[in-house]
Amino acid sequence: NRSTLYACCFGFTVGSSLGLVIGICLQTPRQPNVLMKAIAATAFTGIDSITLLEDAFVPKLYKPTQLLIEVKCATLDPIDVKISCGLARTLRGIVNIYNYNCQSELPLILGREGAGIVVEIGSKVKDFEIGDQVYFVTDPWSSGTLAEYVVLNTKDVAKMPSGIVFEVAASFPYSATLAWTAVVVEAKLSNRNAHTKRILIHCASTGCGWFLVQLCAAFGANVTVTCTNKLKGTMKALGASTVLLLESGDVDKHLSHNNRFDIVFNTVGPLATEFCSSACTEDGRIINALPQKLHSDSFGFFLGSLYSMWIRFTHGLFGIELWRSNRENGVILNEITKMIDKKLLQPFVDRVYLPEEIDRALQDIEESNVVGRTVLSFE
Repeated sequence: NRSTLYACCFGFTVGSSLGLVIGICLQTPRQPNVLMKAIAATAFTGIDSITLLEDAFVPKLYKPTQLLIEVKCATLDPIDVKISCGLARTLRGIVNIYNYNCQSELPLILGREGAGIVVEIGSKVKDFEIGDQVYFVTDPWSSGTLAEYVVLNTKDVAKMPSGIVFEVAASFPYSATLAWTAVVVEAKLSNRNAHTKRILIHCASTGCGWFLVQLCAAFGANVTVTCTNKLKGTMKALGASTVLLLESGDVDKHLSHNNRFDIVFNTVGPLATEFCSSACTEDGRIINALPQKLHSDSFGFFLGSLYSMWIRFTHGLFGIELWRSNRENGVILNEITKMIDKKLLQPFVDRVYLPEEIDRALQDIEESNVVGRTVLSFE
């Protein structure tokens, strides 16, 4: 009857209201976003857009295989300037929908490598513990490491070599993994076959070039490098057998005697392709020791839309992350650690700056005033 219906409606309304009140009272309070310092690009207009932020949000774990790391030091690399000009922008814009710490395209935190201390671990992390001192590297399309805190997948992290400080540990993961990929994966060199190879490293003064020289020398190869006069002694100390000075006629004179190389590592890019070809034997190989070129950067609207749909389809249906390379940076860093512990590899830090000195650090990068690496300390 009507009175029973009214009673049911009244009971439902009162019960729902009471349940809502109890639910609000018992819900877990939302954790406030904590702020941190970070070096970021505020636009894709180049070096002038890079600045220090003091109100960036501290990232949070959103996958069980991730680590939250308190960054002690991170390196400013020339690739950060390229990223501030738009490198990897298309791919980053697509994959950021799976990164719950990225709310917008800009500002974009820069930095590809660093070192710090693990402060939080995901539920499926087994190889790391809170308090571990680690170093790490991340891809150009990922959010960067030049910040007080960073969230990374365990695949991009390794425990620091013993006996080195954070400034040194932060200075080489990105360059070392590039060099390892070029030497071991692409050139397939090892201590079993390198002694039979004549190797040229063109413009060995880059961060990657330093490790190319040391890796090839450690494997027993005969290493020739090209560099400027001021680095001649350094290259000899790193393991180069022959140093050809770019300012003199050494290079042309050497090649004119039909001295060709089995493997030529190009650290410059397309501008040096012709030279590297002339320096290589007929059956030799030219290997570009450079960051991975992203074809998606040249996609227009139509191709970009198709690419985006393909990535989302494969990730949604199969869980495949097409944007990640097969390279596991953490595995490579573990191998690098072994060689550093055996004194086979030597990183070199040129200057250490505070985040507030970012303009001075950028000036050094822009003017190529540094011999080693430029590190920012967040300690």
